[in-house]
Amino acid sequence: MNWLTRLLGGAGAGAGGAGQPDVDEVALDDVRHLPRVAAEIAAAPSEWLGTTWSYGEDDPVDASMPLEQLLAWMWVGADGGVWSFSVGEELKPLLDLDADEEVDPVLATLREEPRVSRAYHEDRELYCAEVSAALGLEDAAALFLRALARGHAAVAANPRPLP
Repeated sequence: MNWLTRLLGGAGAGAGGAGQPDVDEVALDDVRHLPRVAAEIAAAPSEWLGTTWSYGEDDPVDASMPLEQLLAWMWVGADGGVWSFSVGEELKPLLDLDADEEVDPVLATLREEPRVSRAYHEDRELYCAEVSAALGLEDAAALFLRALARGHAAVAANPRPLP
């Protein structure tokens, strides 16, 4: 099996929990050409709205950014059967990184994937998903982008002050 098949999570690739291959962390910008990732990019809003207020400020701050730019600040990787999904500080005004796990739309979307047995926050900007069956890079990246788009939709509908 060649390196690209292993990277994309081909059958029997690598070791790890549930047959999950380890995948070095990669930015979504670097896998945007993969068909399922490209489909999620097309389905997501092209401009992410981030109108927020800083405490002590009277005027809202426009933190809107194009999705094309945001892809460089979204990463996926896998180690030992656990996918890690992380975002950069730049996405703070566009997502609620402090949402309770029970109501977090990003975690809810990750948990809807049948191959994900458990999804949780490892840290504020880091989501993790344990898998019960191998999940290839293309599927994982597409899933994370879909989850972030859902999380962003919730924030865009209800702008809030930044901590």
